[in-house]
Amino acid sequence: MSRRYHFTTCLSFGTDGEVDYCEIDATVSYTVAWGTPADPWGDDPGSGDEIEDLRLEKVDGGPFTGSATYAAMILDEMERVASAEMLAHAGEVDWADADSFAEAPV
Repeated sequence: MSRRYHFTTCLSFGTDGEVDYCEIDATVSYTVAWGTPADPWGDDPGSGDEIEDLRLEKVDGGPFTGSATYAAMILDEMERVASAEMLAHAGEVDWADADSFAEAPV
């Protein structure tokens, strides 16, 4: 089972006619498919890290109650503007857990 990460950020974007401009605090959860490095012989080019199973959890601190179209727009914008930050956050969480495990008394 893949680990789920949570990430919150402020998104600002146009909404194609619903309103002129929108700014929200959005919280998402997601899993990460960690990539693989290229092999030194060039047989495998490797793969990059990818965000998977992106879900909208909260908007402005509360459960999302809008339409599926609006949710899709928020998720698209989140992935477009914050995917690097989400991957970095997931890596930091994993490193912190590994560091805590390494420092645990035996």
